[in-house]
Amino acid sequence: MWGRFINVDGIIGANQDIHSYNLYAYTSNNPITLVDSDGNFAVAVAFGGFAATGAAGAFGLGVLLGYVAVKTAPVIVRAVTQVVGTVVNAVQDVVSELTKPRQKDEEDGHNVYVLRDPITHMVEYVGRTEDIQATKYRHHNNPFRTDLIFDSVAINVSANAARGLEQALIMECRTLKRNKEFPMNNQINGVSIKNPRYQLYWDSAMMWRSENIFSCN
Repeated sequence: MWGRFINVDGIIGANQDIHSYNLYAYTSNNPITLVDSDGNFAVAVAFGGFAATGAAGAFGLGVLLGYVAVKTAPVIVRAVTQVVGTVVNAVQDVVSELTKPRQKDEEDGHNVYVLRDPITHMVEYVGRTEDIQATKYRHHNNPFRTDLIFDSVAINVSANAARGLEQALIMECRTLKRNKEFPMNNQINGVSIKNPRYQLYWDSAMMWRSENIFSCN
């Protein structure tokens, strides 16, 4: 519907708009986005219209997104749960494989020894070997250990027990000295605490310690 004034407009050719030459037309026949508040010429009210339209659109979009979220949330949760479950199971399998006893580690034939100061009898070095004679020769040719006395501690034990006992004695006798001023001592740990089999080695060592007597001096 077009609006009409009962009196003619007082300004002809306003805003250089050809529609303004029709002196009885209201807002150039566009009352949706224009308004003529003083009866002289139309001005835009598109901002308000667009604001209202934008608010309504935003509300509608929000409703739509909310609906989509509600409908898809269970699916997403199930998918994430399945992925997490798969990852957890995979990690558990790897840990189980790394920590379970291995037949070769249960076999005997390993030895743990210490090198003692010839005067104080204090343990200066802890090691493990499968070949005692070769190890004695190696230490004898080390100028920093040549005078130390070789003392066998555990003979013909499993690899698990040997690794655990080596680390246990390094800690007990405090032979780990990461210092070039003490090259006769252990420079590294026998077993890293980050090793996934650390607890297995440690338990084997403690079982040996419970049945045997040993002194660091």
